[in-house]
Amino acid sequence: MSRATTYNSLEARSREVERIDLCRRRYWLNHASIAINGRRLPHEIAPGIFAVIEREWTSGDHIELELPTTMRTEPLDTDHLQTVALSCGPLVLFPVTDRPLLATRADLLAATKTDKRSWELESAGSSIQLLPFTEIAEERYSTYFNLL
Repeated sequence: MSRATTYNSLEARSREVERIDLCRRRYWLNHASIAINGRRLPHEIAPGIFAVIEREWTSGDHIELELPTTMRTEPLDTDHLQTVALSCGPLVLFPVTDRPLLATRADLLAATKTDKRSWELESAGSSIQLLPFTEIAEERYSTYFNLL
């Protein structure tokens, strides 16, 4: 399920450009799509491949890139599949707490965004704030959860 969608838009300023290499779809995207002047292109961006648009551009053309992000868990390694980090798109979300963390995978994936750079997790009757690393200052935090 998509939690947030990023729209980036570009505007063509001249007719001199015939080809645009946009972006490479990252592994954490379930899908990504491109629209030109409000019309979605019929093909999806393949994982690991750069999206290429070749056409005659007109001044004022708009390109929209949709990048929906989803919550996912990433195991510590193959020997510790029950020890996971929680990620949303490219961000690892760190629980702000100084106690050991136990949660179900369903609880982790149900974390909700509370503002632009903060999420909240409800687990075992308590609420835990989740932040990307760049938002952590003096708080104690953890990286991994132990799955129940």
